[in-house]
Amino acid sequence: GANASGLVGLRFRRCVQGVTFIRPLLDCQRADLRAYLNAQGVTDWREDQSNQDRSIRRNAIRHDILPRLTRLAGSDAGLRAALQGLREDAEYLETLAAEQPVTDDTGAAWRDLPPALLPRVLRRWLAQTLGRDIIPSRAALVRLRDELSREGTTPRLIPLGGELELEIRGDRLRLVPDRVPAVTVHDWRW
Repeated sequence: GANASGLVGLRFRRCVQGVTFIRPLLDCQRADLRAYLNAQGVTDWREDQSNQDRSIRRNAIRHDILPRLTRLAGSDAGLRAALQGLREDAEYLETLAAEQPVTDDTGAAWRDLPPALLPRVLRRWLAQTLGRDIIPSRAALVRLRDELSREGTTPRLIPLGGELELEIRGDRLRLVPDRVPAVTVHDWRW
């Protein structure tokens, strides 16, 4: 159910809870990195063992499906070009979402958002409100769109996972105060 932002995977630069992660080798092929390290005489490195676990969907795609597609196409150039296009689309939509006023909690403001911006603006609003990143499920987004299109003053709750719920009451959208979990402060020690 991921949109373009989820399909592009890891980013070269990403800020999470005030920490900027920079991944300069993200675009390098694993075989090329190993060959370079070996050529430099480096033989001692660590690899995350979970990356080999094919029961994890992303690993099954990485180890089974992508190599087949590459063999069928003759190279991975087309896949890389498509991924770059998706990344550019995602970054543009995220820029547009960042320009939306997330402090406006009226239903009309949410209702008027284009479908491609709604999940991004909601995610940004939740992050600003809660101090942590929450990725709303596809089901929650569909329900939110449906509830925003309905009229009425009866409160409607939309579960976002865990204890977190959105409430639509009349033309207002807000987090249910007594259901908002406490924010965990992380002390990053490297």
